[in-house]
Amino acid sequence: DDESIRRIGHWPWPRSYHAALLKTLSAYRPHVVLYDVLFTEESTQPEDDALLAHAIRETGSLIAAFFFHTEEPFLAFFPAKPFREAARYLGFVNIVPDEDARVRRIRHSIHAGGTSYYHTSVMAFLTTLPEGKREGALRKIPVDRENSFWINFPGRYFLFRRIPFYQLIAPQEGQADELKRFIQGKIVVVGHTATGGGDFRPTPFSSAYPGVGIQAASIHTLLTGEYLRRLGGGISFAILLVMTLLVTLLTWKNPPLLGLFGAL
Repeated sequence: DDESIRRIGHWPWPRSYHAALLKTLSAYRPHVVLYDVLFTEESTQPEDDALLAHAIRETGSLIAAFFFHTEEPFLAFFPAKPFREAARYLGFVNIVPDEDARVRRIRHSIHAGGTSYYHTSVMAFLTTLPEGKREGALRKIPVDRENSFWINFPGRYFLFRRIPFYQLIAPQEGQADELKRFIQGKIVVVGHTATGGGDFRPTPFSSAYPGVGIQAASIHTLLTGEYLRRLGGGISFAILLVMTLLVTLLTWKNPPLLGLFGAL
């Protein structure tokens, strides 16, 4: 976030900083860490890369992020080899907005190059289920023709509990126990919220909703199972017909002003 960048230094940070965060998080024993930061190339500091790869492996349950450019042919930007091999899970972070540029849906999964890949938020949800129940849970997610489901946003981004980077890697006296109580067993999503970070999208709730918040809202939708569904054409037509008849009834033989209010 902004305060972490002010205290720690300008972005991007050395990979060793991310390693320090993961080392701290591991001590708090989260259920899974979704790291919504792309590490598609090795850096010019091999020792920092080695630290990060080791921290990813030691975390045990981490979802590494990748981005795909096209499906056919499949062109994707995966994590660099040391990080991909160290991560337990892998998921794509692509978010496709609707025609009005607002994000309402998440692509459930893709099948490319002979392999199925899930969105990072879907992968985070799957880690909460036993292996034998994952296929059944996936079938219950209502998807459209584009294999996407609607995000049931719980509200604005600030409803989610947020912990600054600097507080995690250097907690003040007495904070460590509180952080452990909050983080233990939880899904932790790490990502950008700093001003000018570039990972902001318009949503129905905000013109600049952080990508990490969209991830959290998507996971929230999957965990609660409170899915949004588009009504079928027949139901939509029936509602329109009823509304039309109602307006006709309100305006029939009534004064124009009352009819206007009825139509509104």
